[in-house]
Amino acid sequence: MNLLFLTHQTVIYQFDAKDNNIDNWISEHQNYQFSSCGGIPYFYSSDQNINQLYLNLEPHSHIQVDAEIIIFENGFNTFYLDLQQENYQIEKQSQYSFTCGVSIIQLVYSISISLLHNRRSLSMRIQYSNFGLIKLSLSTKCEYHCAECFNKYQGQCLSWKLHQQSFNQQAIPANSDGWSYSLIYQQFWDCGECQFLEFNLITYSVILPSHQDILIRFFRIRNSLYLDYTYDYTIINSGYGQVDILIKNHPDFLFQLEIRPHIFGSIGFIRDFEIFYSQQAIIIIHNVILNCLDQVGDQCINCQEGWIQDDSLQNCHPICGDGIIQGQEQCDDANQLSNDGCFQCRFSCPFFCQQCEFGKCLRFQSNQEVIDNRCYELNNIIGLEPSLHELQNSISNLLVYGCYGQVEYQLLLEYQLTHEWPKPIYTLNQPLQIHDIYRYYFKRKTIENCLFSQFDQCLECQMFYKPSQNKNKCIPKCDDGIIIENEICDDLNNIQFDGCYKCQLSCQLECNQCIQQQCYSCIDGWQLIDQKCYQICGDGLLAISSLEQCDDGNYQPNDGCYNCNFECNSYCFQCDSSNNCLLCVENFDLTEKNQCKPICGDGIIIQELEECEDLNDIQFDGCHQCFFQCNQNCSKCVQGMCQQCTEGYDLIINECQKALIDESGENDEFNVIKVEKCGDAYQSTFEQCDDGNQDNGDGCSSKCMLEENWSCNQDQPNYCFLQTKYSLEYENQTFQHQFVLLKFSNEVKQVSNLNFTQSIQPVIINLNQSQYQISINPVVGVDSAYFTMALFEFDIVIFEQMSLEPNFSISFNSSLVDNNNMLVGLPSQQLLLKTPKVINQKQITIANKCQDIGNVLIIGLGAISILLLLFRQPFQCLEIFDLLQFQSYLKFVNISYPQNLQIYFQSSEIVTVSPILIYFKITDLLNNLITENFIPSIGKFQEFQTNADLLLNIQSQIFQIFFIGLLYVFLQFYPKITLNYAFTFRTVYFIREKQLQWLNQLIIKLYQIHTNILKLKKIYSSKGFIQLFYANCWDLFFKVFLFMISNTETGYRSKTSYGICFLVLGVTIIILLLNFKGMNENLKVSNLRFQQFESITLLKKLLFILILTVQQSSGIIQCVMLTLLSLGYIGLLLLIKQNIERIELIGIIWTEVPVMFFTLTSLIYCSDFSTIMKYNEQILIGFVQILILIFGLLGPVIKLGISLYKDIKLFYEQKKQKKKLKIHKMMLFI
Repeated sequence: MNLLFLTHQTVIYQFDAKDNNIDNWISEHQNYQFSSCGGIPYFYSSDQNINQLYLNLEPHSHIQVDAEIIIFENGFNTFYLDLQQENYQIEKQSQYSFTCGVSIIQLVYSISISLLHNRRSLSMRIQYSNFGLIKLSLSTKCEYHCAECFNKYQGQCLSWKLHQQSFNQQAIPANSDGWSYSLIYQQFWDCGECQFLEFNLITYSVILPSHQDILIRFFRIRNSLYLDYTYDYTIINSGYGQVDILIKNHPDFLFQLEIRPHIFGSIGFIRDFEIFYSQQAIIIIHNVILNCLDQVGDQCINCQEGWIQDDSLQNCHPICGDGIIQGQEQCDDANQLSNDGCFQCRFSCPFFCQQCEFGKCLRFQSNQEVIDNRCYELNNIIGLEPSLHELQNSISNLLVYGCYGQVEYQLLLEYQLTHEWPKPIYTLNQPLQIHDIYRYYFKRKTIENCLFSQFDQCLECQMFYKPSQNKNKCIPKCDDGIIIENEICDDLNNIQFDGCYKCQLSCQLECNQCIQQQCYSCIDGWQLIDQKCYQICGDGLLAISSLEQCDDGNYQPNDGCYNCNFECNSYCFQCDSSNNCLLCVENFDLTEKNQCKPICGDGIIIQELEECEDLNDIQFDGCHQCFFQCNQNCSKCVQGMCQQCTEGYDLIINECQKALIDESGENDEFNVIKVEKCGDAYQSTFEQCDDGNQDNGDGCSSKCMLEENWSCNQDQPNYCFLQTKYSLEYENQTFQHQFVLLKFSNEVKQVSNLNFTQSIQPVIINLNQSQYQISINPVVGVDSAYFTMALFEFDIVIFEQMSLEPNFSISFNSSLVDNNNMLVGLPSQQLLLKTPKVINQKQITIANKCQDIGNVLIIGLGAISILLLLFRQPFQCLEIFDLLQFQSYLKFVNISYPQNLQIYFQSSEIVTVSPILIYFKITDLLNNLITENFIPSIGKFQEFQTNADLLLNIQSQIFQIFFIGLLYVFLQFYPKITLNYAFTFRTVYFIREKQLQWLNQLIIKLYQIHTNILKLKKIYSSKGFIQLFYANCWDLFFKVFLFMISNTETGYRSKTSYGICFLVLGVTIIILLLNFKGMNENLKVSNLRFQQFESITLLKKLLFILILTVQQSSGIIQCVMLTLLSLGYIGLLLLIKQNIERIELIGIIWTEVPVMFFTLTSLIYCSDFSTIMKYNEQILIGFVQILILIFGLLGPVIKLGISLYKDIKLFYEQKKQKKKLKIHKMMLFI
């Protein structure tokens, strides 16, 4: 077998029939033959199939099979890869007419098969007739820059390590490390005679290095399996293929697994078992200024709203006087007045107050008293003569507190009468307003563009203005889209270098000369095209502040610069202009001299660079720093094995141990040699530790060497414990926000009293600080007094769209100790983030407008449906509600929609009756009957935090049942009461006697209402109940299937919910069977049409919800199946279109086609296709989809318009006919 395992070569196997070498191909009876036809050599077997097994493949993401085959007359062939049939693509076809045997026509094909594949083994089988194999090559490639070439689990992309492989050879071994099983296997010739382990129960346990997550992979066939592992379990459905199980946040170093068939009595089959673990990424960081909006270095350029910089620009302080309490402020009353309860954002006492608390007066001066929070006059203080200043304070006190005594009022009047009238309190050289308080005039200044002011400060400005920082004037609002006064532009944002910044014109960052928002020259290396600056690779100019590392003016490789990136030395993945390596390839590490050397201790031997690998860096154990080394006290060794010891030591079991002669005299015949050995609880000079045993996995190994990630104290025997480490874990991404968790493996506390959160320095090392913002949320903080399991969350916001993956890094300016009083190592770590998904403000505005249009249409359609219900058109009413529910479920398709679609889908949240139930407090009543319970849902439903509990979700249906029951009781008594007391002969006689026309009309209307009420009894028939079921089927199907796929609980509540589920599905099946049975009977055309249409619609709703909920694991399958469902639904209706009115058929197609277009085009958002289009292109497609969905909502409106037009036309035609008939009668009379 020609396996070509070269590091940079993708072809791993080649076969050519002209070599006459079977090359490990096998068949069922081992009948092979080489032949030729027309000079074309080929290989075949009379068994009509050949197969082969490829083992120990390098990590890869794709495989490709290229082959040349010859097909004779009536021949065929089929390729099976990993026991699954695969279709191939014909690259080239040639036809020949040589006589070979009985055939004279031969076709020679060049075929290719490419598919996703990441197993380390591959089986290939070719089944054929009249076929020959000419050439075949097998290639692997990796399209993902991740450890082990993972194409998912991107949060741990560069940190995965393979720990162990089992059952990965052709034959199953008798035993395997960590496994407990009986050697029973089945051998299959169609996979290269590979063996599968056959079992009823197998167990596995392993001790893992320090890790975060675990990934299990294996290949299984046939029956379903049940996997029980620490803290959780998984059920694998029956079938063929690879299984991936991700176990997140596994806390223990010991991992245990139990696998057995899911169905009792069946047998399981597996092979190619692999277990991976994720390591912490290696990481660097900056000081973050709290409440800073734009930070450059250690200075804050702009603080958040409500905060202001200090003189050094290194801190943000809350604005005192803005009416918002922030930071260290005790209060903020939106002014800077003293003695009003709050002064300089600290509590103060008001005027006339002797004792106060939190700015509220508890006791006033002797002439005032507080009773029930009101100011009352005391009768024993009459006669005080206030000064003018006191009168001014009294007026202020009256305006602010509403507390003004009768005494002050009388004194003010006397003061006015004895002095000049009127007299202002003060005047200023600015616009004034005159006010009259108790006929006492005073003037105050006015503020331009201010609506409400007080004490020379504006509290509220006019539209498009806002108060200044000290509130003494109104200034234009920037970023509101309105250009006024000194504003030159306003682009609804405060982003630099986008053409408009702080309402003044600006150009892009790379522009050197900007005039009126037009760029006329660019910085070095950038070319000016249409007043924009562009970087062009290959122009020989190095663009400053770009992604170009170099530019040699050509596209030639191996000249030091290729594609504007430096070309590096061997084993280097990324380097700088001086050929200093920055990042090495896998299994290599960077030295201090910026060179790449193999990672010693990773268990992988790099040929010609390493001699050995023992997974540690312990001296004198035979292998040190990946080169053979003699053991301690050994004078001669070969490849790490000691041959001769130094003087005073003897070679005992391949180790040099000190020999002590027992001279106690107890043994007269011979001397006894005592040997110091590991595990005797005494740490000797050549031991790193000794814990009194020879167990591995407890910190001190069986050779008394420290194990990785462990520390031991100096007690005898030594006590060992795991080292405390921290890790970064990627949590999730929500558009431009990405969240990262910082965790510690043990409880920690801070050494100093400094704020640990402020000592964390996060940064994105491959972005400028103006391109991102990082917020730190201490979920569980670090304290200096006690130990905590610290947990921090980083909220990372990227401001612009880019193609690279941001490299997040943190470092610390503080020290921690763990609960073993050991210093915690805090090295810098790095973590690759996902590519940002950023939508600009203009696109957000357009999406919000589309959402508003959707809201208007949904509310309008809701109002129309209510009117139709009042005008006794229930079917058209339900048709509108069906459409609204139909589109509202599209947001649950498990794909990653762009942000504009997510904004639009918010309009569908109003399609619910929950607000009505809450308003009438029906929900509170039902909650008292049904206790609260939350069942977490799966897939996309989990993103919307949808509760899967069935009993809580069907509250509206429970209320309907309760209301129908009350209505039934009402209808039992209502006819008796009305016929005995209201609509009697006596009543009719009385009305006729009165001879009042209005009274006659009123009684007629009341009687019509009475008859309509009696018609409600039709609800309690089989047809009535079926119509109620049709009206609720969307909601019921959704809630039933959501519960069935999400529920993991047991008990009476769960059993009751399952009973309701089976009841709903049983009723659905009965209705469908009754309708299809009725189609075979002699029914009226109208009834037949109704049954056909309702049956097809009900079945379509059932399948739609079934696909939406059950297929949450694959967005591609959801989109394809939903598209085919809509297409099939339209096709079935077209088959029976003779039984459907034309206008109804048009309305259905109008609503179905937009949804079909939406689900089909949504394939571009699936993970397999999302890389084809950029995020901005996905945004544009999203807007097209929004317009199509809005177009679909117009269907009922158009349908009603056509119906209204026909009714009006019919009305005028009838009126015209009556007029002609009247004229005709007059002519006859004449």
